[in-house]
Formats: sequence, C-alpha cells, structure tokens
Amino acid sequence: MPRRRMAPNAEQLANDVLAGRVRLGAGELLDCIHEINPTGRALGTADERRRYQLKARLQSLLIRSFPDDLVMSAEGGDVVAIRHRYLGQDACHARVDELDDDARARVRWLLDTGETDAPDEPASAAPSAPAAADLDLIAQGRAALDEFDYDTARQRFERAALHATDDPAAARALLELLVDHLALDEEALGIERQLAPRIAADSEVRGLLAVAAARLGDAGAVARLLDGLAGTRVADAWAALAQHAVEHQAGDDVDRFIARLTECDPARPELVGLREAANRLRADARRPAEQELLRLAEQDDAAAEATARALLARWPDSAVAGKVLGRIQERRRAGDAERLLAQARSALSSGDPARAMELCRQARGVGAEVQDLVDQIRAAEAAQRRARDDAEVAAVCARLAEPDLRPGLAAFLALEPELRSRVRARIDLPVLDWLEQAAGRHKAARQGALSDAVLAIAAAAEAAARGDDDRVLALLDPHEALLGGVSRASELHGEAQRRISARRRAAATSALEQARLALAAGDLDGYERASEPLDRRDLDAAQRQQLDELRSEVHARRDALRRGARIDELAAAGDLVTAVRELEDLLARSPAEQDAMHARLDGLRAELRRAWCARTDQVEALRGDHDRIGELLGPLPYMESAAPWLVAEGRELVIATADGPHVFVARVSVDDARLIDRRCLRAPEPIGPLLTTIVDGDTIWLVGQAGRVLQLRWTTGEPRRWASLASFLVGDERIDRVYVIPGGSHLWVEAEVPAAGSTFRVIDIEGWRVRRELPAARTFQLLVAGVASSIIGMRYDGGALRYTDRGTVAEELSAVAGMQVSAVTGDAGGGLIVLGARSEDDGEIEIVHLRGGRVLHRWTLPESWHERSHRCASARRSGLVAVHHIVEVGDARLAVLRSSESELAPVYTVHAPSDVVLAQDVDAGEVVALWDSAQGVRLARIAAEPPVFGDAVALHPRWVLPALTDYFSCGPHGDDANTGRLYAAEQDARRGDWQKARTALETTAPDSVAPEWRAHHYHLLGLAWLHTGIEPERVRDLWQTGQSHEPGDDVRLFSCRLDVCLDLVEPPPDPLPADWWDAGAPLIRQLRGAIATADRHQAAGDARTALDTLRRRVVTHSGELQSTARLAAAWLAIDAEAPDGFDKAIALARFVALHLRGAVDLPIAGAWSADRLADIADQAQRWLATWHEQR
Repeated sequence: MPRRRMAPNAEQLANDVLAGRVRLGAGELLDCIHEINPTGRALGTADERRRYQLKARLQSLLIRSFPDDLVMSAEGGDVVAIRHRYLGQDACHARVDELDDDARARVRWLLDTGETDAPDEPASAAPSAPAAADLDLIAQGRAALDEFDYDTARQRFERAALHATDDPAAARALLELLVDHLALDEEALGIERQLAPRIAADSEVRGLLAVAAARLGDAGAVARLLDGLAGTRVADAWAALAQHAVEHQAGDDVDRFIARLTECDPARPELVGLREAANRLRADARRPAEQELLRLAEQDDAAAEATARALLARWPDSAVAGKVLGRIQERRRAGDAERLLAQARSALSSGDPARAMELCRQARGVGAEVQDLVDQIRAAEAAQRRARDDAEVAAVCARLAEPDLRPGLAAFLALEPELRSRVRARIDLPVLDWLEQAAGRHKAARQGALSDAVLAIAAAAEAAARGDDDRVLALLDPHEALLGGVSRASELHGEAQRRISARRRAAATSALEQARLALAAGDLDGYERASEPLDRRDLDAAQRQQLDELRSEVHARRDALRRGARIDELAAAGDLVTAVRELEDLLARSPAEQDAMHARLDGLRAELRRAWCARTDQVEALRGDHDRIGELLGPLPYMESAAPWLVAEGRELVIATADGPHVFVARVSVDDARLIDRRCLRAPEPIGPLLTTIVDGDTIWLVGQAGRVLQLRWTTGEPRRWASLASFLVGDERIDRVYVIPGGSHLWVEAEVPAAGSTFRVIDIEGWRVRRELPAARTFQLLVAGVASSIIGMRYDGGALRYTDRGTVAEELSAVAGMQVSAVTGDAGGGLIVLGARSEDDGEIEIVHLRGGRVLHRWTLPESWHERSHRCASARRSGLVAVHHIVEVGDARLAVLRSSESELAPVYTVHAPSDVVLAQDVDAGEVVALWDSAQGVRLARIAAEPPVFGDAVALHPRWVLPALTDYFSCGPHGDDANTGRLYAAEQDARRGDWQKARTALETTAPDSVAPEWRAHHYHLLGLAWLHTGIEPERVRDLWQTGQSHEPGDDVRLFSCRLDVCLDLVEPPPDPLPADWWDAGAPLIRQLRGAIATADRHQAAGDARTALDTLRRRVVTHSGELQSTARLAAAWLAIDAEAPDGFDKAIALARFVALHLRGAVDLPIAGAWSADRLADIADQAQRWLATWHEQR
C-alpha cells in the first residue's frame, strides 16, 4: 500500500492545540483530527500507536469544548461515531475507553440516556431551528430583565423553556434569572422535572441547578448534577456547598467540599476564607481535649501519650497533641538509645557482631550516633567472614574426599556461589556440575533431596554400564522433578527407556514378532514378507504404534544403507570431508549400528587427518619471546570480515590465516596474549588470502580470494566442509567478500566485476544453490548480535535494511532513512547503534541509538569524517560501543561510548594507531582491540579504561611503503591526452617490463607532463632505473628533483611519497650502527638494516642469529619479498626441533605464498635475484611437504 503523505506539521499543531498554545474553532479542530488519524496510512507500529493516542485526546477536547453541537452514534462494541450537528463534518470513530475521563463520562451518559443517533440512521446536516415564537419569548424575557421587570422576564422564560424540546437557550435564561438574579433556589430546582430530557442534560442547565442545590445544602443533588461536568459553574456549586456547611458548622462536610472545590479551581478566592473557617471549626471542637491533654502531660506520660494519640487520630492537625507526643517520644528515644548502645558494645565484646549490628541499627533508629561502633563491628565481621569462608571451603573439600559424598554435597550446596567456585577449582567431580544444574532450576528444593538426586545419576550411570536399565529408571524416576534440567540424567533415562521399550516389543503378536526378528537380523526383504499380511485393524493401539515404529525403522535403515553407500562413494572419490560430515549426520539420525558407524567414523577421521596433514602444536614447549601472533597474522586484516574472533565468553581469541594451501589456526588468551594452541592443515588446493573468517559455534568459516570455502573445527582442526564458489560466478566476476551468520544456513557472497559493479547472492549451504540475488545498489555487513545476528544492507541513496539469514527483509530501519549509513552494531538491550552521516556536505559521523524502531539518542562523533575509514563494535556485557575512525592520514581516534535506555554517553576518546582491528565474539558480549607496535601485535579488551597504545600511535607515519610494483595508487587511472604516455609506461611497469617503461619515460620531457603528474613521472623513472641497473646515486638525484613536484593533499588523495622512496637508495653507513635501523627508523631503513645484518650473520655461518634478527614485526607486517626470503633462508639453514616447527612452517608458507603472488620486492642494493628467490621458494615447499608428512 503506498504511504499517504502527511502534513509536515500535523503532529506539532496537534500538540500545540492540546497544550493550549493554539486555539481552534470546531471546523478547524475536525480537520486536525482527520490529519492525525493514522487509519489507512501504512505507518510503523510505534508511529501508528502515537497517532491514535493524539486522535483520542483531540476528540476528547472536541467533546469538552462543543458538547451540545455534537451527535454520537453507537457503532457496536465500545466504538462511537462523532459528527457535528451543523457543519456536516464528522470527527472519525472513537473508542470510548481511550477518551479522557470527562469526555468518556459525557459519551457514556449520552449513550445511557438515549441521547444519540441510531447506528443506521443517516446524520442530517442540522436540527430544525427553534420555533419563531420561542425566540420571541426569549427576546421579550431578556428585554424585561434589562428593565428589571423580573416577573415578566420569568413568565416569558418559563413559557419558552417548558415548550422547548431541543434548544436549551430558554432554560438557561430562566435558571440564570432564578439562580443568579433572584436566588430562588428551591423554585429553580423545581423547574428541573418540567424540562425535556435533552434540555435537562445540557451542561449549563445542570451547572445552574447544581449551584441552586448547593446553596440549599443538598450535597446528593449537587453530586448528581455535576457528574461529568467541568467549568466555572462546577466550582461555584462546590463553593456554595462548602459555605453552607460552614454556616451550619458541619466541620467534616466543610473539608470534603473544600477538597472538591480545590480539584475544580485551585485558585478560587473563596478557598482562603473557607479554609480559615474550617480550621476554626476544628480548633473549637478540639480545644477542651487539648487542655485536658496539657494537664495529663505534667503528671503521667503513659496516659498523656494515649490521650495525644487519640486526639491526633481525631484531629491530625492538633499542634498541642503533636508537641506533647514528640516530647514523650524524645525522652523515650534517648533512654532507648543509651541502652541499645551499651548492649551493642557488650555483644561486640562477646564476639557476636551480628547481634551488635542489629542493636546498632535499632539505636540508629532512635537517633543515636553509631558510626564509630558500626565501623568496629564491620571490621570484626569481615575478619570472621574470611576465616569462616576459608574454613568452610576446606571443610567441604575434605568431606567431598570421603567415601560417602552426601555430607560433602550438602555442605557444598549450602555454600555461597563464590565459595562453590573455589571448591570446584580444587576438586573435579562431575556430580558437582549436576548439583549446580539441579539447584539452579530448583532453588526451593531440600539440600538432601538434591544430593540424593545427583548421586542417583552416578549410580544410574553404573547401572547403565552393566546393562541394568530397570535399575537406571528405578534410581532416576524418584528424582524426576529435580533432575529435569540435568542433561546427563535425561540422557541416561532416555537411553534406558528406549532399551526397555525395545525388549517389551519382543512380546508382540506372532506376525509382528517375525517382522521384528527379520528386521533385527537385517533381513529387510524378510521383514517385508513378514509384515505384508499384517492388517492394522487386527492390531490394538499399542501394536499399531509398534508397527508404525518398525516401518519407520525400516525406512531409516534403507535410508542409512543408501547414505552409507554414498559415504563409501565419497570416501572412494577422495572427498573425505563430505564423507565425515554425512556420516556424523547419519549417526545423529540413525540409532542402529552405532558401534560400527562410530568405528567407521573414527577410521574416516584418521584418514582425513592424514590426507589434510592435520597436526597440533605443543605450545607449552615454545622457546623465546617472539611475536607469534604477528608472525601468524602477517599484516593486520584490512577487511572487518577477515578479523579474528573471540570465543570462550571473550577470554580467548581465535586467529586463522591461509597461505596457499597451508591453513593455520591459533587460540590466544586475551588476558596475557599467551598462545593456547596452534593447529595446521594442508588443503587440497590453495585457498588464497582470506576474505572471511567467521566463528560459528565450535567451527570457523574461512573463505579465500581463490573462492574456496573451508569450514573447520577450531577446537580440533578437523575440516568440516570444503567447497568452491566458482560455480556461482558469472563471466569475469571475482569474490570480493563473503558473510555467514553464525548459526545460519546460508552464505552471502559478493561477486564483483572490476569497474562494473557487484552482485550479492545468498547461497543455501546444504543444497549448494543460489537462494536469491539482492539489489546491487546496496552494501552489506554482518551484524553480530547472538541469536539476533543478521545482515545489514545499506543503500547508496540513504537508509538501511535488516535481512534474515535467507535473504528476506526483516525490518526497514526507517528511523535512519535520511542517513548515509556506514556501519551498524548492536546494544545490550536488543537495539541498534547506527553510524553514518546526514548528507555528503555534513561529513561528521552521527551515531544513532535505535530501540524498537524509534530513536533513543543521537550523538555526533567529534573530529570525524564519514568518508574516511571507520569501524565499530559492541561489548554488550558492559554496555560499551567502540568506534575507531581516521581523522587525517596518520591521525586516528578510538572513541568508546556507553549505551543504555537513558543515554548514549561518551566514556573516553583517545589517540589510537591507524590500523586497529576490533574482534568480537558471536554474542557481541566483548570487544578486543589488536594493533601493531614496534615489538609486535598487541591486544587489549575494550573496557571503561582506555587501552594503553604507547608509541604505537606514532607508528603509522613511519611504517610506509611507497608504490613499487603491481598497483600505483599515486598514478593516473586512465588514458587521456594529459596522461597517455605516463599511463602506458605505468602499465609496462606493472607487467614487469621495466626496460620498456624506462625507454618511454626517458624520451618524455618532464616539462611536457601535466604538473599534477610530474612527480609520478620521476617516481616511475627512478624505479625503472633501479630495475635496469642504473646506479642508486643517479636515482637519488632524480627523486630529489621530483620531490619539489609532489602535489598537496588538496590536489590528489595519494602521493608518490618520494621522501620515502629516497630511503631505498640512501647509502647505509659502514659499519652499520644500530640506531640507523632501530624501531624509531622509517620502515624501509628498518628492512634494509635487518636484511644487511642477517646477510652478514648468514655469511658468518650464524643462521640462528640471522633468524633472531629477522623475527621482528617490521618484517612480518610488510610482507616484502627480500626480507621474508631471508627469513625463510634462515629457517631453512637450521634444523628446527619440534617446538619451533610451527614457527618455521608459518614463515616458509608465508614466503611461498608471497613469492607466488608477486609481492612487493625492494629494489635495493644487494637484493637477491629472481632465480635465487625462486630457489628459496622451492626449498621451502619441499621442507613443508616433508614436515606435513612427518606429523
């Protein structure tokens, strides 16, 4: 349904009208109600609910302001239709129970008295006008009233009023005369019975009658006449009734009538006098009792207290009674305080701090100063508690070591949760886990019953091992209520029941028994012959069910045979990954032949591990304080989809990398950056640099640029799924990124054609088929939020959508429809944190907090620009949101905010390294930041205190490699009149034809090159000279000349950085001092220093020292061929023992992958030739093959 466009200020106008800032006539108010009415407008749930509330309040205002001009029509149920008598307009339908109290009372009164239109009667434009005679009588009466001829006026008004049926004007005039002018209240009340019902129901008529009844003191009539009314007449009536009560000294009635008058008009002038009169009446009434109280107060406290309390119960405002009672209580409190403090000190001295604290609380309650004594008591309690806790833990551990566990379990259950944790840290008993599970679900259960229940599990397990299923049930059934949430009990109970049921089926009828025996023997054809004559009508209900079960089992066995044959085919074809997965699925579905299938599964797994060369590292034997996280990662992942993941509730980090076919997976402790384990396997084909790493339960999905998909168990390193995305690519498409929603069943694949856009395909994993394709005018990201994880699609023209795992739209984020959304994460309450910008002109990042489709908070990130790189992640356990963003090149910030229902507040903003990776767990409960430092990769949990980045903040400007090969971001990206020859030379350089590039550049005069590309001309020519043997001194002079032509950031985003290029040709000092290439030096100088130093050690035969020189973050971060080749050569020159085997394999696999990929190769003095690099790569591959085979 198309969305109807609302007047932009309709809601603002409605709020102004309701607040009294704008006053509308009846017609304008009817128009406003129609503008606000949400019916048929296809609004969101929250907007629709808000609009209906505004509509009901406007309808209430209409009924309150124009009560006599409206007609109500009952529409069935609790719904009425409202229309204006004379304007011919309606006010839409109204739910009576949603109107304001006074409007609801008015409508119900009209419905009860029949003063409504029939539902099926068409509304007329207006009622018939009053008869001309009645109008003449009213005019004559008003003329007589102006002449003070009250009798004539009364006569005319009475005639007109008693003849009228619809118009209350005459009745109003008559009652104004009798009540306001003549004060003939009794006669005015007598008129009510003579009026027509519609006129008697008029609000002004009822108000005048109420004033008359009030002056006569008839409170019942006043309440009846004022029901549902509001206005000045209501206040007049209650004021008159209160005055009548004062005059008749009815003190209780005076207070009640004053309260009603205050509700109607708190500023009524008569209130002052009425309240004074009420006070006088109460004071006069209680004076004798107060005098008697004062006499008793001087003689007997007990009698005086009782009398004072009685007096206050009768007259709560008696100051005399309050003062007397206060003095008595003060004397009593002082005595009580001294007595309680003395008792508290005595109790503390006798070693009873709990009693002492209770007495202190009582003493504080009577006004004593107890802080010093409380501090002493708390200190004594803390000491007792520590000693008691230690003793309790030791005692429980001792009891749990005894043969009879019952006393120990009871004692364990009696402990506080913290003490239980201490006991479990000391003693490893499964019954303690079962006891915790049972106690957590049944907090009111007796300790002894819980202990007996978990011991019954242990006994049942022993009975199950003996095959005594009846004993298993006999042990577990008495405790069924307590063991309902204990998985081990459910498992034992279920298995025992299944085995017993199987034995009972042996007693079936002869034909059914023969079928069962044939099935048990595996004779499926025999089963078919035996079951063929069976007629279901000859079997009782239990036997029919048994027959159904047998048929189901036959079907399962035939399916198992079919699947078993497929598993054999897969194994024979070498697809062991799929064979193992399908056998696991078959085991989960088929209860038959479990032992054989388990044996088969074990064999397939062993064969799979051999085929994939899977192995595990012995990390406890590792030597040296090396940056093993950085060595494994190489450069930090640029794409968020390839970032490491947290597991174990954020305590551990899972890191995965793939170099060619070599896959390495490691777990790292977050708290101390300690390696927990490392696993390695060799895939059948290269995976390529990873585009995606996503943890999904106990598995991790790895997708590489080669389009290969590997799902493996990060707990064991066993492959779970191995597939190729090639069949889903069309033409020149290539994989750009891939997402998997943890727990989902689909892959989201972005396929891109260079310079032609991209397409997202949602692929069913099990069926390995395209489920759907999604619009190209969107970018997508994975939203990690536990079971609520999803995919966010961000439109190029603004706004975002939330998608389900299958690719259907779950929600449109309409609250950010006008934003250029760039990132989305979740909050602790199930809401969303959205980052983006309102427009391209306003580039600051705006952070919007959404919950239930509505905006809770907005906050602008200072010093931010949405087009520069930024990423965000949520730590939902702590309610923190981390945003890392680039301010300028080399200047980044980490901003951490706290999100809650009430605020989105900044916690801190700190300068941060430019390359920070934010790792999350699948529940988005924790966030850990990883960054580069000179010493290696560092990590820290995002918390209320900022991470300490240290000198890593200033690292980025120094760790810069200029464009040297393959891709020149600093050069022209097209062939036009200004850049034709330069662009052609750049293409020659990218193909490695440096001689051709040199010739083209040397024959081009620099002055003929466009000024903005002149520096790039010098840049390329210098590289061509280096690659074709020109001495470095000439290249240095060339680049120094080109430096003056470098354009500023305002001209071009990427520059050639000739200042950095000069480090390639700067002659190093001889001998080479350490400070020339230490951690504070530029990246190229550090690499050159490491290369030169390692070469010197290798030449001296000291491969170990050369290796130590090269195992530094600058080498593993840069991914450059000359330094990584020397690292590989150093490893190859030593015989790495088992502890170092993984380190060596990672380094060699990385170099082989870089060499095959044609990574950056520094054109420096002493660079190894292409042949030597290829030889090192061959040696590395041979070593890797041997190492994998050794296992």
